[in-house]
Amino acid sequence: MLLRIIHRGNELLTFPAELSTRVTDVKSLIANSLGLSRSDIILTVDGTYLEDSRSLGEYEIKEFGSLQLHLPINGQKIFSVRVVISPEEVYSIPLRSHSTVAVLRSEIKKRVPTQSFDPQDAFLVYSHYILEDSRMLEEYGITDNAGITVAHTFNGEKGTPSETYDYCNDSKDNLCLASGERMIRVHFLLADGDPFTFMLDPTKPLRNASKSIELETEIPPNHQDFIISGVKVDPNMTPHELELKEGESLYLTDNRIRDIYPSPPKNQNNEMVVVFDLRRYRIRMTVPCDCKVSEVMRALQAQRLINGQRIDLSFNGTHLDPRKHLHEYGITNESVVDVATEFL
Repeated sequence: MLLRIIHRGNELLTFPAELSTRVTDVKSLIANSLGLSRSDIILTVDGTYLEDSRSLGEYEIKEFGSLQLHLPINGQKIFSVRVVISPEEVYSIPLRSHSTVAVLRSEIKKRVPTQSFDPQDAFLVYSHYILEDSRMLEEYGITDNAGITVAHTFNGEKGTPSETYDYCNDSKDNLCLASGERMIRVHFLLADGDPFTFMLDPTKPLRNASKSIELETEIPPNHQDFIISGVKVDPNMTPHELELKEGESLYLTDNRIRDIYPSPPKNQNNEMVVVFDLRRYRIRMTVPCDCKVSEVMRALQAQRLINGQRIDLSFNGTHLDPRKHLHEYGITNESVVDVATEFL
């Protein structure tokens, strides 16, 4: 049978497997293919945690079935880009977030038929950038499902620009900082729209991104409110001052509309309600807003439905690290957290 590996909605791998194939062998293949640490890999199917010692057949996985890949938040270095050779020829390529353009070019070369053209002699184009082999993809703001065009000449020879031009350093978003400080990727969550991601200078106020945010959301700068852990923050503060790190999230709201973002219940204990989804059942628990993932896991394991089983938690496809707090993942009042339990 063919087995698909899905991560954050993207199909990263497809490979043949047998019902007798052990889960530990699947993890080893994923680790070798994607350059991951095997110990970081957690697999689930239909909300059930896959144990290393069991075989795929014990989980009744069907032909062309899919397994969900979960990774720690500090180890999520895998995303998929779309590489467009022509309107009829598009490849989805999984990469590590710190991969260079040269690595992407090498992956393209593995997939493009040799008789077509040599990707080594082509320009790779993203947005208005010509990608330089020595730079990392994240320097151009390339993230999940980004579309990259392969531009090649009829004679197969890569041209040379008439003058040296550093597209990255001249970017209006200043993706490459002269100070040497790396920009950080911050996810903006909206109650009534799709989330989006911007690269931010951690030393500049949030307000500096207001114009770009307006283009993305049509919310005027003077009506943009930024919310972290249910608390409105000063847009004149920098990501450093707000302790925002690479890959973290904040809520963006339109202050012309009231209560469009989740917030903790207003009570003296500063608590919130979190919904834990076991697929067939849901458990609602009231927990402190500053609660750790490990504390929630212990409370869940005491529930009759779980009864001490090993569990793994994920939120929006992200595996929850027991050492971190719920709010670090953007979990707020009435958020739904997925629970994967051991196979019984």
